[in-house]
Amino acid sequence: MKLYILLIACMLGGLAGNAQTKKAQKPLGMFIMEGASCAGLKFNSDTSATFINEIGCSPWELKIKWIDDKKFFTVEKEHTDPKLPPRVMIFEILSYDGKTLKLKEYWTGWGDLKDEVITYVKEK
Repeated sequence: MKLYILLIACMLGGLAGNAQTKKAQKPLGMFIMEGASCAGLKFNSDTSATFINEIGCSPWELKIKWIDDKKFFTVEKEHTDPKLPPRVMIFEILSYDGKTLKLKEYWTGWGDLKDEVITYVKEK
């Protein structure tokens, strides 16, 4: 009986260890917003990204801070107006297969806009 309990404990411990060591794949590279010509997110590294605005395809440099394997927030690197706080965006990776990235963007601005789910496709 003790051997049976020990065997079950070892199996459960092994399963728990595997679940904790598996990390989600983080995106890297340029991802264009579905339906846009140039708007998107370019993940430069684990700590840096560039947001590309659809109007004029203008870049906006961001710092990335990971909350966990699926959630991260971005903060603009440059102060555009010293009277205003830095712009912050909070995201959750809903799915990522290496080509298509589906993010939930949590609304952090003024007003009552809703959170939205945005699909991005990796640039070839």
